[in-house]
This record gives sequence, structure tokens and C-alpha cells, in this order.
Amino acid sequence: IYEYLVSEYSSVEHLETKLSELRTLSYEGVVIGCGIECRALDLVSKLLSVSSAHDMLTGIDLIYESLPKEKLKDLLDLSDLILNISVSNVDLVASYLRTDQAVVAVPSSTGGEDLIKVIEMLQDMGFNKILVDTIVRPPTLGFVDSIIELSKIRSRARYPILFSPANVYELIDADTPGVIALLIDIGFELGASSVLITESSVKARGASLEASISRELIYRAFLKKSPPVNQGIDLLIIKDKKDLNIPAPAHEGVVERVSGGEGQPRLDMRYYVKIYVDKEGKQIVV
Repeated sequence: IYEYLVSEYSSVEHLETKLSELRTLSYEGVVIGCGIECRALDLVSKLLSVSSAHDMLTGIDLIYESLPKEKLKDLLDLSDLILNISVSNVDLVASYLRTDQAVVAVPSSTGGEDLIKVIEMLQDMGFNKILVDTIVRPPTLGFVDSIIELSKIRSRARYPILFSPANVYELIDADTPGVIALLIDIGFELGASSVLITESSVKARGASLEASISRELIYRAFLKKSPPVNQGIDLLIIKDKKDLNIPAPAHEGVVERVSGGEGQPRLDMRYYVKIYVDKEGKQIVV
């Protein structure tokens, strides 16, 4: 599931393009996310309608308490999946929901007891389409403990797990491909039924593609009962598995250039270039 975050760049056309990409990557749902400062409720309504028209699971993630009551029911009616229901808002939100709608139960504080309580409250209200999200916390701020908590809650809650790893890859200054691949494996080994992916920061752009490749990589490895190596698909972007020491071709009339900084490239469709690394001469040969 992909979370589309409403921003100044959001539009129906922008979402249409993203939905087309997501379907290619085998995503099955899109959640419209709108933070506490979001006031574009009419746009949110249009985006929910567009998502639903693409035959995808349509969800909404809103700061419910900040919404006018008359707007809340209209938006929730358009959604198949509603994030995030906690002890603090379960009464408010449930009063506007149909019991045939799916909801994501989350803790309002750390610890599994809080989550079990909201699940029981939802059950008592007649809800049976419940996803459980324990909230994965950022590195150094409880990441390992939250994974342990997720492992424990899996045996206590009889509902499927929604794994949301964005707090990890969005809040670490490391390139996302390797981080996401490892997180997808963690979610897989914990038995998560769904994964929620966001691209809220600039460095997380491309996370939707990286998560899709990671899912394929991990699942192939699972089927073969092997580590996720040599599976015919990978996320090796900067590094290679082998030292590709290909000798540069023989050449005459070499023109040596010393880079003087960045410049604008001049494209010429009549030519193409090959780039080699001359390790012995410590040069880049083009």
C-alpha cells in the first residue's frame, strides 16, 4: 500500500500518474495522507474518488480531531481503509464509520496493552476488518524494541499485521535501497500481511520502486529457501557484486581534460559514449 501525502504539488493529474506507476509495481492500494495542517479537504475528497476509480483499495490517513465534523463523515465514506484508530480517537471515528469498513488499529502510546485495548473496543463496536500496526519507531529511538513488540503482538492479536517501515528509512541519513530491502525482509519474517510505503522526504523518492523490488527479492529467496542473493533481481545501485575490471579499448589521439567543475551537458543525438575506469592509470576514460 502506498501513502500519497497531500502537498502543494498534489493534484488529480499528479495522482493519476502515480497510480499508473503503482499498478505497474503491483501495489494494491493507496492511502491519502493529510497532516494536521492540511486544509485541502475538497482536494482530498477528489483524490479519494480518483483512487477508488482505479480499482485500488482506497484509504485515508487524517488527523481526525482537526477535521470539522461535517467533513469527516464524507471523507470516511469514500474510504475502504481508515488509518489510524487509537484509544484517543476510537469513539469519535467509530461513530462515523460503517462496521463493514476496514480500520487500522494503532497504539496511542508505547506498549502492546494499549493496542490490545483498542482492538477489543473495535470488536465490541462490531468491527471485524481490523489491521494491526504497532508503529515501527526510528533508529536509536526504540526501533529494536518496536520490532520485538511487533513479534509479541502477532501471537496475541488474531488480525493481520500492517507493517509501516517509513519511520526507519525516512529518519536515517543513509541511502534507502539497502535499508528498505532489509526492512521488507523483517516485515516478511514477522508475517506482515501488508506494507505501507511513503515518500515524504526528498531522499526517500523512489521508495515505492525499491520496496517493490525488495518484495520480489525476498519472496524469491523464501521460495528457494535461500538468502536473498543470486535471485535474478537486486537493489545493487552504487556497488557491484564483482570487480568489473574491464580494460579500456585501445585508442589514439587521446584528448585529456581536467574537470573544472560542473557544467551544462550539450546533448548530440549523433553520438554515444562508453565510460571505463582505468584503475592502473587512475583515470576515467570516456
